Amino acid sequence: MQDNKGLWHDNERMSSNNVFIYGAYAKALGLDVSKYPEYFKKCVVKMDRNEITINRHPNQETPPFSHDEAMGAFYLFMDSNDPELINYDVLKGNHFVYRGKGKPFDFKVLQNVFKGLMELIVYLNFNLFMSKGKKLKARNVFWERKIEKLYQVAFRHNPAQIYAIKKSAGKKYHREEKELFNFYRDCTMKNKSSARGKLSEKNMLWLMLLMVGDKKRAKQMRPWINFERYFGKNHPFTIAIKRIYRV
Repeated sequence: MQDNKGLWHDNERMSSNNVFIYGAYAKALGLDVSKYPEYFKKCVVKMDRNEITINRHPNQETPPFSHDEAMGAFYLFMDSNDPELINYDVLKGNHFVYRGKGKPFDFKVLQNVFKGLMELIVYLNFNLFMSKGKKLKARNVFWERKIEKLYQVAFRHNPAQIYAIKKSAGKKYHREEKELFNFYRDCTMKNKSSARGKLSEKNMLWLMLLMVGDKKRAKQMRPWINFERYFGKNHPFTIAIKRIYRV
């Protein structure tokens, strides 16, 4: 569903924290995304080759930008020459870290990541003990607790995503990045789960396959089924993707 700001959502309430990845789907499906550049610029706090901070919505600091939103924004604007929109050079200059000051992933960064993981594990175990075995929502702990030692990995595009970014931008990539993309692709395509989180991964993979020019596998995923399960039968995305694939 599209709101009066030109943003796309997964629900009729027009409330979503994932407007950029949904915008990327809309672009891939040939739908209107004309107002996205203006909105994106309002979300940018800082963006250059040394530091990136982008909010999901203007003046909304949390939750922070996610992998999905960062990939969506890149896809939306990858053909633009506007320096105020995110592009390959900015991402590469910040070592593919899409939030904060990026650093080369060297031994020192790896040491800090390990320390951050230890801090996270101690915190989770303590709270698991105090909650007497109740299920904890651990996904957002690293940024809620501001465990900055984890930011260099938590807010960095993974090798599979970096391959898709480089390939779509016509840049050289490492063989290992391509192999990891292929591994991620095969695992995701084999997964038969219809859980919402898994459907989200499949929709993202469909977009990434388009980014790398693999339209054959993109169709083999039967994305119209995943879109219908995720967005609903009557959502414009579902209608558009069925029209594109003539199903």
